[in-house]
Amino acid sequence: MLCYIVILERACPFLFSKSKSTIINIVSEPKESPISEEIQEETKFQGRNLLEGIDLENVEIKLNQFITSKRFKDEELRLPDFAADLGLSTHQASYYLNKYLSKRYNDFLNFYRINEVKIMMKNKSNFNLLNIALECGFNSSSSFHRACIRFTGKSPRDLRNYIQLNSSKDINS
Repeated sequence: MLCYIVILERACPFLFSKSKSTIINIVSEPKESPISEEIQEETKFQGRNLLEGIDLENVEIKLNQFITSKRFKDEELRLPDFAADLGLSTHQASYYLNKYLSKRYNDFLNFYRINEVKIMMKNKSNFNLLNIALECGFNSSSSFHRACIRFTGKSPRDLRNYIQLNSSKDINS
């Protein structure tokens, strides 16, 4: 017991001081809230443009080539690969997507994957939903289901039924 008191006395001497003002000062010292630190960090980076000196037109051309070639269908595609396709660093690619497309990297990929799913559901109506998802770049049924609900508001099965119903109306019209 004595050993613990000695350790405590050395680690926290203010607990054993005769002056209570030290304790009051320590307790009552205003600390900056973590929220204000976060705000300071945000304002620190708001003025910084990661794409300064980058030819944005060239990036847009490369992005369009990426979409046209349907590279988003690669389920192994990671942000560094995507950034290399655009000729940017990973931070710059992420910043570009956030600032100019208002999308995070995964949302960007899943948006185009879901659009591809819609096309396949219309053209290949006899395909299994999981096969369509895997062919469009999703690596699991759960990620496909989440993305489908997020971007269409419908489950994969409901989306397929909706597309088949509307495509048959187009044929009959």
